[in-house]
Amino acid sequence: MAKKLDLSLNATYNTFKKSSIQTDRLAQISEILQVNFFKILGNHLTVQNPIDPKIEELTTENETLKEVIRLLGGNK
Repeated sequence: MAKKLDLSLNATYNTFKKSSIQTDRLAQISEILQVNFFKILGNHLTVQNPIDPKIEELTTENETLKEVIRLLGGNK
């Protein structure tokens, strides 16, 4: 592993000992081990509403205005 990461054994050990890791290093390790750690981490995220509230508000407003236009006969 150390050789493939181009690190000393000590540096490799320290990399795995830390509580965080840089994304480029994690990508290298993922490639070496053929394990998609990003997907594993992503599956542990709990995102309640990934849509920006303003976009959601504007989308609702847009749909409402389309319906008003349709009801007024403007969209035949």
